[in-house]
Amino acid sequence: MNKPVIVALDIGSSSRRGQLVDRKLRFLVDETPRRHNAIDRRSDGSATIDASELTKDVMSLLDQLTNIASELPVRVIGVAISCIWHSVVGAEPSGQATTPVLTWADQRPTSIIEELRSTIDYRKAHLRTGCPVRAQYLLAKLAWIKRSEPTWFSSTTRWASPADHVLDRLVTDTTTSSSMASGTGLMNQAFGRWDSELLAILGVSQEALAPIRDDTEAHLKTEYNDRWPQLVDAFWLSATGDGAAGTIGAAASNPGDLTISVGTTSAVRLAHPSSVGPPPLESWRYLLRPGQPISGGCLTDGGSTLDRLRRDLDVPDDVEQQVAFDAISASSDSLLTGGERGPWWSEDSGADALEPGDYPDPAVAWLSAIRGVSGRLAEIAAVLDQVHPIKRVVCTGGAYDRSPLWHTAIADALGRPIVSAPFDETSLRGVASLAWDRVDVLNREGSLPWSGECR
Repeated sequence: MNKPVIVALDIGSSSRRGQLVDRKLRFLVDETPRRHNAIDRRSDGSATIDASELTKDVMSLLDQLTNIASELPVRVIGVAISCIWHSVVGAEPSGQATTPVLTWADQRPTSIIEELRSTIDYRKAHLRTGCPVRAQYLLAKLAWIKRSEPTWFSSTTRWASPADHVLDRLVTDTTTSSSMASGTGLMNQAFGRWDSELLAILGVSQEALAPIRDDTEAHLKTEYNDRWPQLVDAFWLSATGDGAAGTIGAAASNPGDLTISVGTTSAVRLAHPSSVGPPPLESWRYLLRPGQPISGGCLTDGGSTLDRLRRDLDVPDDVEQQVAFDAISASSDSLLTGGERGPWWSEDSGADALEPGDYPDPAVAWLSAIRGVSGRLAEIAAVLDQVHPIKRVVCTGGAYDRSPLWHTAIADALGRPIVSAPFDETSLRGVASLAWDRVDVLNREGSLPWSGECR
């Protein structure tokens, strides 16, 4: 009997990844397949991804993973996707993209924020949607597109997340999840539906957005049956926001669990009951899944800060063996990029090239930067602790995993113990976990064609 497995995909800012994941959340492919295609950042503030290239990346991953699956004693029963939050792409009725993917990092909508804030009651909008009126969310992105790129706006009949855009091409009956919708700034979280007041302001119809559903599955379009026979009977879940998937994959979704993720950027996310009060004035609140909120904030700084040091300074390969942690102060304001997405919303890019003469000891600069980022993360955590008491701190992320200095610096900044996530690649494991939860539901309903094999 072939072992049932889930195909887990992650659509990230700098790469696309995929794995075959079994019931115990074990990866079956030794080296996680990846496609690298980073955000295209321009001097005008744009930060985009080519929609057709993204679709090709995902389809290429599916080719590779299904080829691997065909050589193993496994049966693919489901596909689950983690996707970057706060990003949008338009499409015409044929499914052809009318815009590039505008990512969370695109700063062009900043130009319309003050006008939006004078048009709507932005605090009430924040309370309804969990999202402040800021450039990263779809309210500002679509308002900016309508104003600055009217041809894009008029030719678009469907606005979608990057994952939902790909799914529109590949599967039947595309929906979007509460998790994905909660990061748009257009979802009324109390009622689990698109916010009619904000859509009316934008001039966007409900039909232009995918229905918000968490209890349905899609299936592969028949035109792809010959290309991916392993996926013909598999169910496809709606995509999950990457921060939600990472929180679930880090085993940190219980109330009071604080997740600190340090990858290219960094984030602080606190799981808490839905009964807590409103989010702090500028912090965001999204959903892991229906009824499971998280509040938090993000920094542009993280692994990208260290990449900047490697780019501009002569940082030795063994830098982490050359520094004495206790000898360096926590001050590193001159090294931080300054970009922040809650709770203080600093949008200063601060990414000018560093002058080597200003940093005669690159090893000291390296540790100073890590301590500086850690201090900022601790400040965000202190704000979230007022929302709900922090009980446990779980740290994860590629940059965190590669550098023991992050472990020490974060624990020192928080003044409390931290634990490392029990797994790496938490976004992939998180969506796989959600898929296996869905398998349990489908088993009880007897609606899987091989239900008896998946218990």
